[in-house]
Amino acid sequence: MSRLTSLALLFALGATAFAPATSFATYLAPDTDPRAFVLNTTDLGTGFRMNSDQSGPRPNEAATSRDDVMRYQQWGRLAGYSAQFERESSLLTQLVGSGLIVQAVSLYRTPDGAQAAFDYSRQRNGQSMELLGTPQVGDASLAFRSRQQSTNGAPAADGIVIQFRKGNLVQTVVVAGPMGAPLMDEAMNLAQVAASRVPD
Repeated sequence: MSRLTSLALLFALGATAFAPATSFATYLAPDTDPRAFVLNTTDLGTGFRMNSDQSGPRPNEAATSRDDVMRYQQWGRLAGYSAQFERESSLLTQLVGSGLIVQAVSLYRTPDGAQAAFDYSRQRNGQSMELLGTPQVGDASLAFRSRQQSTNGAPAADGIVIQFRKGNLVQTVVVAGPMGAPLMDEAMNLAQVAASRVPD
């Protein structure tokens, strides 16, 4: 599970800087709470719990570098929230799907700011992950895969990242699990549930 945790945390920490692109129908007020769009355990299937130590508000100042803070300011990022869900350890031995799910939500002042973040995301993620395509989620979206080979007895792990934008709200859903598990379908389903909660 530690390999899955590190894989998903890598995505989630970077994901708060990311966003997708181009339709401007949805516009959420600047005081909207991003937490309102976070999935809950009933959305995830059997055996998941939220890790409260790894979940909570993600203000701009929490970014990993000063450059990211400056980008947030330039893009007009107002607020964010990240939630990490882990499958109960008693179920991990029979795991055939995901073991870890992370969701990051970012609210921008304008859809143009979200567009700029998305453009940056495509470039940055493309350097370290495999671009899988543009699934039909929200106004625009991207899907990536990252793979960690087995080392020191730890099993190989996959991570699927779905990023999408609806208006000025950006979300990233990361699903991590053992290599070969049907993670793409699970990630897409969760992203569609998350998108359905954002008003049109």
